Amino acid sequence: MFTNVPLDAVVSIEDADTIYRIRGCSTVKTSMIEICEILKLSPPPADHDRLGQIVSSLRNPVHEVHIAIVGKYVDLTESYKSLSRR
Repeated sequence: MFTNVPLDAVVSIEDADTIYRIRGCSTVKTSMIEICEILKLSPPPADHDRLGQIVSSLRNPVHEVHIAIVGKYVDLTESYKSLSRR
């Protein structure tokens, strides 16, 4: 509404647990074709087998990873809200 983006250029995609799962959505395919045409890009075709392997790896992890976030304002819960996940 306030971005000067034409309404037909706005794409609504349902939530997915990972970005790699939205690749099969027809809305995404159509949008990507339009974006490539506007930007005059000719990307190589996606390797769907590899993307499937990535999704499988994300859903069935072999190892557990611990990630620490070091920050100045860690006592302020809203400062790193997007990183607070357990």
